[in-house]
Amino acid sequence: MNHWILSLLFLLLPTAIRIECEIAICISERMCAVSVIKPKYWDIVRDCSQKYNLDPYLVYGIIQSESSEMPDAMRYERNFHRWLMMRKPELTFVESCPRSFSYGLMQILGQTAIETGFSDRPWDDLFIPEVNINLGCKFLRSLLDNLDGDTQLAIAGYNAGLGSALSAMKEKRSPLNMEYVRKVLSWKGKMEYLFPELA
Repeated sequence: MNHWILSLLFLLLPTAIRIECEIAICISERMCAVSVIKPKYWDIVRDCSQKYNLDPYLVYGIIQSESSEMPDAMRYERNFHRWLMMRKPELTFVESCPRSFSYGLMQILGQTAIETGFSDRPWDDLFIPEVNINLGCKFLRSLLDNLDGDTQLAIAGYNAGLGSALSAMKEKRSPLNMEYVRKVLSWKGKMEYLFPELA
């Protein structure tokens, strides 16, 4: 395969893909092979998805959409929390947590963390991938259970809250945040295409 044809093929690939991987390319007159190593947090996503009976590709789609695989996403809020806890170390997570701030790979809201049973742990644990993904999967499972298993509504609820998704279901209309839903489903599709063997 000519080099210019290969370059053109790469230009046609989605430029938004930010999966941490290695690409090994072997070019000769007879063959061109591309191999991709699995995403960084796949093992955690797989285990948590199995625990809560979820599609791991959907979970990874949310991670990519929410944080682009950055475990310390929303670092400013993290630093704010450190400052607050230094000033008032006696405060618990529930007392000190800004409910509207979101944290980590799956951008867990402070309020969501409290509702999913995180209140007895140090707030900084929200940035641990295993903890964050487990909470995100637990929340996503609860959304699916409350929305009759509707994936699109559950994705919308993950972004805008259960109340917003329930309103859409009751009124039999599309969620108001369909752009976010499409973004997650797009990432899910990319993951399924790039890593079919991980299912």
